[in-house]
Amino acid sequence: MKQALLFFSLLFILSCSSNVSRQDPEKIMLGNVTIGNGLTKEDISDTKADAALALAMRLTDKYGFVDKFTRDSLAVQQTKAQGEAKLLDVGRLSLADQIAFMRIDRFNSILRVELQLISVSDTSKRQNGRGYAFLNFRELADDKAVFDPTLLAAVQRAFAEAVGNKELFANLQGKLAVKPAPTLVVAGVVFEETEGFHSWKLVDKKTVSSYQAVEEIFDAAKNSPKFVTYDIETRDSIYKLFNLYLVENYSMPSFPELDALRKFDISYYIAGSYVQKQEQADLSLSLFKITPDNVIKLESVTDVLEKDDLGIFSELMRKMTKKLLEDFIP
Repeated sequence: MKQALLFFSLLFILSCSSNVSRQDPEKIMLGNVTIGNGLTKEDISDTKADAALALAMRLTDKYGFVDKFTRDSLAVQQTKAQGEAKLLDVGRLSLADQIAFMRIDRFNSILRVELQLISVSDTSKRQNGRGYAFLNFRELADDKAVFDPTLLAAVQRAFAEAVGNKELFANLQGKLAVKPAPTLVVAGVVFEETEGFHSWKLVDKKTVSSYQAVEEIFDAAKNSPKFVTYDIETRDSIYKLFNLYLVENYSMPSFPELDALRKFDISYYIAGSYVQKQEQADLSLSLFKITPDNVIKLESVTDVLEKDDLGIFSELMRKMTKKLLEDFIP
């Protein structure tokens, strides 16, 4: 983690301190940043947001960026000459092709960036994109969230979506290789007892078993580049906002729960089943897409648990999750 944080810190320092030195087909200027819900200026400042977009542009090798110093200097000149600095005039003077407006929100462990790009030559031409990222990094001393790498990933996704190029950052190395990714939550694993069969402890203690299952599913899904996966705490916080306090991990999501997920722009969820047999349990996991008025089952995987063992059950949940997401294309 220390190496990752050092790497991202160096990248941000470079993006703040250097000017655009090459001629790019399109140049972007950041016009305004709104620090929204769940964040303070101490978490993410305008300078950090500017640096994140600057670095994202440099990483594309296709777009230029009007650095903060140039933008502010031109604004000062405009103010002295005309008594005020109009953003569009500053954009023209900087030779920017588009002006970007950014909004950043946080909900628990998820960071959301919304970008709007407005053409300087024709302000009726506008492109919009949203990017999500999971807050993976924490300070060792006080466990506070480290926002820089997460902000960069969310900005990259938002920009790629706005310009309609999902592959814009795909060929970069390591954590910098991101694509626009839909959001995903882990729902429940339903435990079914077949009449006449003796239930295992996994069924008798389904509250514990189901919680372990959803944690294992999340852990296996969180590093998938295809989705931004909400952790269980963040998922439950969404439900609580809608006064849904009796959510169980051993049941499928209810209509009110699905409605809450829709309102938070959640696109997919994983749910599973455990069916007790005489000497085994049949397991399945399915991926569902949330539509405006329905849900659609997209993919399913199955396996067999041959022993009443929480550890083996957990391993199968991880294995099935990876298999479920492996070949799926959102």
